[in-house]
Amino acid sequence: MRLARHPHEQDGHPSTLRTAARSRALALLVAVVSLLVGTVGLAGPARSAEWIVLCTGYDPCQAAGYPNAGYQANAMTSWWRQSTGHNCTNYVAYRLVQNGLPNVKPASLSGNALNWGPSFPAQTNTSPAVGSIAWWDTSFSATGHVAYVEKVLSASDIIVSEDNWGGDFRWRRVTLTGGRWPKGFIHLKDQGPTVATDTRAWQVAAPARLLDTRTGVGAPLARVPSGSAVTVQVTGRAGVPATGVETVLLNVNATGPAAAGYLTAHANGTTQPGSRAMSYAAGGATTTLVLSRVGTDGKVRLYTSATTDLSADLVGWSPTGGYVSGGAPTRVLDTRNGVGTPKARLAAGGTLTLPLLGRAGVPMTGVGAVLLDVSATAPSAGGFLTTWPAGAPRPAAPQTRYEAAGAATGLVEARLGTGGA
Repeated sequence: MRLARHPHEQDGHPSTLRTAARSRALALLVAVVSLLVGTVGLAGPARSAEWIVLCTGYDPCQAAGYPNAGYQANAMTSWWRQSTGHNCTNYVAYRLVQNGLPNVKPASLSGNALNWGPSFPAQTNTSPAVGSIAWWDTSFSATGHVAYVEKVLSASDIIVSEDNWGGDFRWRRVTLTGGRWPKGFIHLKDQGPTVATDTRAWQVAAPARLLDTRTGVGAPLARVPSGSAVTVQVTGRAGVPATGVETVLLNVNATGPAAAGYLTAHANGTTQPGSRAMSYAAGGATTTLVLSRVGTDGKVRLYTSATTDLSADLVGWSPTGGYVSGGAPTRVLDTRNGVGTPKARLAAGGTLTLPLLGRAGVPMTGVGAVLLDVSATAPSAGGFLTTWPAGAPRPAAPQTRYEAAGAATGLVEARLGTGGA
């Protein structure tokens, strides 16, 4: 992995950065907080769109190659005694009848779409198949939703067709990482084999506040004193299982710090790491993504060096033994004291190559990327940092921005390149 430091410039104009004053410099600190094995479901860590609409409307969809299987001509017929017209349950009932089931409402079925999964407990699981019914509970709407699975691209990527009460017919693509994955799949008359869900995949969570010291959520209603910590209960809340969780991604905010300082995050019950998850200035509000292992009690410990209010929102989590393998934060680079590189500030436009395989608990094989907390300390001017695989072209997009004389920390996903760097 390579890191480059740039003063402020127009993004995408490396020539500007190369001609900047070389005397400008900063100290770099890098800590490995986790490693990503193989293909990872964590994207960014930013989120994907909830879904991709492929077409809307009977005729436009048909013209684009997305048919309605004849429902347009049969929408005013009640199938399985469902309400006619634009209606998700009538549409999927029609598709099931077309696949060979009788137009007789199952005795176990009642109510709105949210009841479909509980109505067929033996036929409902988390594995999609062509011809199965994608089912959402109130996570989609107050009355739930159902759609017909047209294609299974993978266990975490499907294409569905649907009709919507008060809306229109459409096809859309839904991914596990998008945040609106079905609650389950109902198998009544499948037209293809099921594809088992990969239980090791990163799990994107519905946004949920786990901690807010300003309102008393997850902790007493009080600012966290300087030099102390607050614990965040992760497991058993907001859809996170009570057991089998290894790592969690939190969106952490420090509001109104009494002084400039920093925050660290680690599994509760373990030794506090020396690396920072966030640096903040006095009086403002700073937000960053924090990836941490979860303690045996299901908690994450957040330590603050200055008195401040803290909040934490759930973003996602990884199961034990999953593709995201957590570890204790370990410093692998520090230009201030010569860890991982000679002791010297990084000049403007300068780069560092950081080999990571075999270091800080990172295996020598089977690793596609690592997650790093990258900190810039006391820059001589404002600018940004970029990370990218060794041997690959430098991307134009910045990853961690900083201001002169301050401190900035950012969580970055770094793909590994030549020589595991």
